[in-house]
Amino acid sequence: MRLLESGSVVYEIIVTASALDPGVSGNRFELERDEPLEQGQRFLQGDMSYRVLRVLPENDEYDGVIEVEHVGGPTEVGRG
Repeated sequence: MRLLESGSVVYEIIVTASALDPGVSGNRFELERDEPLEQGQRFLQGDMSYRVLRVLPENDEYDGVIEVEHVGGPTEVGRG
């Protein structure tokens, strides 16, 4: 895993599932973090909460590609 000069890693996030809002499936966004993400981990992006389903290897553009499930709003991060 590469680290930016700031010590951060940059992921491409792909939303592959959402029981709450099927319309968000297929969305993609970039996420910069100070620490790597792991399978099963939850995180916030804006006002949305996601759970990591799968971590794929880095490519030329990103430190990794992460498939996630949309699990709710900010209050949902600590659950499950």
